[in-house]
Amino acid sequence: MQWQPQANEPAGPMVYDAARQRVIAAGPGHVREWDGTAWTELAASGPATGQWLYHNALGVPLLFDFGFQTANVWDGSVWSQLALGPGPSGSGHLAYDSARGEIVLFGGLTGNETWTWQGTWTQRNPTNPPAARPDGAMAFDAVLGRTILHGGPSTFGPFDPATYGWDGAQWTVLAASGPERGGHRMTFDARLGRVVFCSGYDSSGPTGGDLWSFTGTAWAPLANLSPSRERPELVFDAARNHLLIWGGLARDYLGTNTNPFVPELVAFDASGLRRLLVARPWPARFDHAVATDPVRNTVLLVGGSVPSGPGGYGDVWEWDGATWSGGGFVSNVGSANPALAYDEARQQMIALAGDSQAAFATWRRTGTTWATVAVTSPPFRQGMVMAYDASRQVVVMFGGFAGSSYFNDTWEWNGTAWSQRAPANAPSARYDAGLAYDTGLQRVLLYGGFGPGAAATDTWSFDGNNWQQLTTVGPSTTPWLAHDPRRQRTVLVDAQPAGGGATYEWNGGAWVQRLASGGQGGLVYDPVQRGLLAVGDNIASPMRRYLPIDPAAADPDGAGCAGPLGVPQLAAVELPWLAGTLRLQVTGVPAGQPVLLALGNSRTAWGAVPLPLALDPIGMLGCALLASFDAAELVAASSGVANWQLAVPNLPTLVGAEVFGQAAVGAVGTNPFGWVATGGLALRVGAR
Repeated sequence: MQWQPQANEPAGPMVYDAARQRVIAAGPGHVREWDGTAWTELAASGPATGQWLYHNALGVPLLFDFGFQTANVWDGSVWSQLALGPGPSGSGHLAYDSARGEIVLFGGLTGNETWTWQGTWTQRNPTNPPAARPDGAMAFDAVLGRTILHGGPSTFGPFDPATYGWDGAQWTVLAASGPERGGHRMTFDARLGRVVFCSGYDSSGPTGGDLWSFTGTAWAPLANLSPSRERPELVFDAARNHLLIWGGLARDYLGTNTNPFVPELVAFDASGLRRLLVARPWPARFDHAVATDPVRNTVLLVGGSVPSGPGGYGDVWEWDGATWSGGGFVSNVGSANPALAYDEARQQMIALAGDSQAAFATWRRTGTTWATVAVTSPPFRQGMVMAYDASRQVVVMFGGFAGSSYFNDTWEWNGTAWSQRAPANAPSARYDAGLAYDTGLQRVLLYGGFGPGAAATDTWSFDGNNWQQLTTVGPSTTPWLAHDPRRQRTVLVDAQPAGGGATYEWNGGAWVQRLASGGQGGLVYDPVQRGLLAVGDNIASPMRRYLPIDPAAADPDGAGCAGPLGVPQLAAVELPWLAGTLRLQVTGVPAGQPVLLALGNSRTAWGAVPLPLALDPIGMLGCALLASFDAAELVAASSGVANWQLAVPNLPTLVGAEVFGQAAVGAVGTNPFGWVATGGLALRVGAR
């Protein structure tokens, strides 16, 4: 398994690859490139985040993560390492001097050494080097022929107002004063012929999201971004002749000092500033609710609390697998701490929400329309959790708090009314627990939460009559919990910042750690991308997808032909995972008719016969053979449905293996042959 940043977010430092004319972004778990229109995933792994530079002589971008004895080299398809040899240690500012063909490194947090690299590191001894500093910015100016250093407080002291230039031998002061700045980013803008920096902070806090260019003797303002931001990524895209600015931390994004992330890609050229992409249009939040709408194939995000501020949001957002829409205010649905679940039996989204006793109510969304339901709701609370129990076709709600009161009551929604259950055993009173329906248990699974004076780390299941404690100790006190129906696994993410998004899965008896970090935010199943999505938080973290490295698949492959009940359908009820069970189902079977299920190794040939093969010559009019008949079995049908299953061995060599299926269904009188066919199904063995 792996966490991947959502496709429209680079989520890492950026560099322009001149050889390939693409902007590259790399971070833990991904490498992506920007072609001017969209981000494309190139690799599902990468080194830790660090500083990029493009080495003209080598013709490749280099990524420095920790230390300067080695550099990570990206050649457009694979990573390798370049040994740089003994040299500087610790942190520092980097730039590539294209005039002299050397890497320049200056200082860092505690030192003001100058080093250059041309095959080996050489420590230089300039007469008057700048003072040591963190959070400055450095870039090579191809017009001035010098490496430019600007800004940063002098080892957490006063900001240095001067701008310095390195000519390959000495540092000189090019401008004695200029904008006070730290945490900014700098690059050379070939269109302007000047070094440019973006945003940052000064001694009074974050600045106004401004762009400045250096004339050689002074800094001149160019434009202003809103909101202001620290530490954005800045790169010049030479193929498209504009600057690109991605992300950054914006302390005033919500009018508060919360330091959330700005998820947008902005271009700057002769026409000014242009937003090319907004990955997440909603502001940062926590205590929001997320749920899957399987009919609309979307994810819904509602409400949540303002980071470091009072009150909650009143907005509702919808994710279609690629973009967010909505954002409109829906009275009390988007409260500070709502609960949300999709009622599959009645195809309605149900919410319990409201920031006060008077406002607390049951809401129902049918299609895209929200309305309160005139029913008696559970007593006012916040931090309660809800999940749909597919076995019993009810929505289950548990716990929460109101002021100093904590609840451990259990309620159920049957589509028309709430009813309080009276189980003999129940979890202790708590709020902000995790609750999800587990297809393996066929019950809702509850984990963790916060009670009066203590955090809970136990696991429970509810069968409709009673709660059963499954474990007493678990991995996290602050869980995000969701079920992945594709993999049939319930997943827990540690939502505490100290937990780093550690990810666990329920194996039927215990929580097993799968990844040490990566997930942050509300956990929900994305029906379009067919994986879990972590969405919405108040830290500098992108949306992330939790996906298998080698996913199982069952994809439609060609059309069937109609019988008395229309075109019969072949589908996978359970996918072919290692050590799992492949379950196939044929629907649309006429009463009393047989079903012949066939599996083959090819969809292009059956022996010497090319596929697909039209079956009109044998009387199956409009039908085609879509898979080789290497193995076949008659399957009995009941009530128009035929089920078949096969245990998949736990053999790693099977991962990635493909099998192709199709079914023939008896249909006497429909055509001269008396049979019709389903469409094909392309199956791929995966590892969970």
